[in-house]
Amino acid sequence: MDHKQLRTVLTQHFSKFLASRKAEIDATGPLPNPTRELLENTIAIEELVLTDGPIDLNDTDDTALEFVRKYDLGLEKGTPLFESFKQSFAQAHRDYAKAVIAYSESAKSFDFNSTPAAPSTATTIKSKQLSLQQLVEQFWKYAQQEDRWSDKTEGEKSEHVALLYERLGKTTQVQNIDRGLAHLMRDTLLMYPANRNKGRKTRGKPLHEVLELEGVPKLHCSSSRIYGQIAA
Repeated sequence: MDHKQLRTVLTQHFSKFLASRKAEIDATGPLPNPTRELLENTIAIEELVLTDGPIDLNDTDDTALEFVRKYDLGLEKGTPLFESFKQSFAQAHRDYAKAVIAYSESAKSFDFNSTPAAPSTATTIKSKQLSLQQLVEQFWKYAQQEDRWSDKTEGEKSEHVALLYERLGKTTQVQNIDRGLAHLMRDTLLMYPANRNKGRKTRGKPLHEVLELEGVPKLHCSSSRIYGQIAA
């Protein structure tokens, strides 16, 4: 399978879910603010991945490998074609989110050809603040609808979300999550012990204690170069 064929698979995959989202908008109306903000964050994250590289290289690899297994693409991790596929996946995911938002926006106005449509007041209303928990719940809902993960990966994602809540708090407003908080999470991961919930020294202990422990294997230590690039 070559690069062009992989792009075709990605196009078919996201086109299917775009059609589903369009049907949902046709039935119930434009996207609610939490869902729109989730998609906007998806676009921002994929833009960051495409520009600066992933914050967590292993997580990006795992997402791509899930897709490879789902469609039996036969790609091997670490090969040039696999790396190219990861870039294409981020681009497709970003453009899918943009397409959903664009379709939602088209449901807010009318085109009467010679009569200009009145400006939509809905677009001028400021979105209410969205908590981190609300954002995650929206993300989880659509990830399940899109059958994005295996059961094993979903369990791993649950652990990631639990750490996010533990470090930033469920009620943190998404609008307040800036590069400083992103760096805080990056530094947390660099100090975070591997297998925290299984290790005798770390199991059951609060986050601030396990981050200070010495002599325990750390999570993704080999990815420190990636984190350094993001911080630059």
